[in-house]
Amino acid sequence: MTLAGVPILPEVEPDRTPFWRQVVRGLSQLGWLHNEFAAVFFVTAATVFNWRLGVAMVVSVLAATIAARLLRADAKMLGLGLYGFNSALMGLALVTFFKPGVTMWVWVPVLGAVVAVVNVLMVRWLSFPVLGAPFTAVFWAICIACAVLNPADAI
Repeated sequence: MTLAGVPILPEVEPDRTPFWRQVVRGLSQLGWLHNEFAAVFFVTAATVFNWRLGVAMVVSVLAATIAARLLRADAKMLGLGLYGFNSALMGLALVTFFKPGVTMWVWVPVLGAVVAVVNVLMVRWLSFPVLGAPFTAVFWAICIACAVLNPADAI
């Protein structure tokens, strides 16, 4: 990785990317990039807008990367941060659409990991790119569950 032609981080093959760079690249996937500087930009922008957004993004992607590694997900996709994309969206959505509190913060890493599990399974079972489908499926399931279980507080 270079900045203005100056090497900042060593280049690595996607299937040999260290854990911390997998997490950071997962954050950068919000812009369809695997660039650590883009991740810093996205997290900073979200945090400046609302500190909960930045924290939820990081926690969700961290949980997702751990879950994907435990499931022995595709190493190249991990290295590119692709399992972080849907989980970053989940972290942002939970903070945006649900009341802040202990319950929400418990669900941020849990649902970040759940989205990663759905993502890993979809990639294994489907022969086409899944893109944002794992996030969409899990988030809509949560919205429906909230409406059924607690209609007064539904989104």
